Amino acid sequence: GIARLTSAGAPDTAFTTALGTGFNNVIFAAAVHSNPAATATLDKVLVGGSFTTLNTVTVNRLARLNADGTPDTAFNTALGAGFNDAVRAILIQADGKIVVGGSFTQYQSTAVPYLARLNADGTLDTTFNTNLGTGPNAAVSELALQADGSILIGGSLTSLNSVAVGRLARLLSNGTPDAAFNTALGTGLDNEPY
Repeated sequence: GIARLTSAGAPDTAFTTALGTGFNNVIFAAAVHSNPAATATLDKVLVGGSFTTLNTVTVNRLARLNADGTPDTAFNTALGAGFNDAVRAILIQADGKIVVGGSFTQYQSTAVPYLARLNADGTLDTTFNTNLGTGPNAAVSELALQADGSILIGGSLTSLNSVAVGRLARLLSNGTPDAAFNTALGTGLDNEPY
């Protein structure tokens, strides 16, 4: 389900071997997760999709790999029951927090409709979802981080926190909908961004 290439474009067989049997279903998103508090620590890779296992171990649609391709078992164990449907987008904020979008509605049995933020250790950041309110009304498939820390979200959503948005909206870095941006969009996009 995933491979790494060397800088010359050749398959990195050591990474693939370390990964083992890999994922049991489709991968939609990947992001490099650096730890700003530990600059000596090698970057890790977050992977999201429809998969439910990694090397036959349950990970439920989100997992983290170490820099060498081995599963990060501490992070993956902390995910617990994980997400109840596909993860389609991953964004890493400057502080190491992880914003995740998809077609899921729950994380570890807690309601998080289509968008959630996790702490660097994989636990749910409940303040983000409290600031978000009721959240998007449909799947989030795209995430982008702006220079000021604001978060663009795109997908099937037509409302955010019960306010009409045409498949694109912006959040402040803490998850609060950016009303000025969302109002300026007007009716928004007429189809889902891909």
